[in-house]
Amino acid sequence: MTRCLLAESGAPTRMWPQALRTACHVKNMCPFAAIGGEIPLEVWLGRKLTEDDFKKLRIFGCKAWHNNLERPKLGHRGEEAVFMGYSENMDAYLL
Repeated sequence: MTRCLLAESGAPTRMWPQALRTACHVKNMCPFAAIGGEIPLEVWLGRKLTEDDFKKLRIFGCKAWHNNLERPKLGHRGEEAVFMGYSENMDAYLL
């Protein structure tokens, strides 16, 4: 999955740690037969995943925008970036 994420996004191979972390995150949101068809992330968190949890999924290497907090008054409000995965606590994206 890591190799596919890198190939499909066109990201350089030096980004493999971010691709691996993203692959693990996506895999942990899928049911596993080894644990009775349960979703590993639900077991780990102790709660059911909601629709909002799945809405946070993004395509690895896609175009993303982030706020420029130090922008001039009439400057651009956002800066273009590339999505490279999820933060450790899953509340933010890595750009």
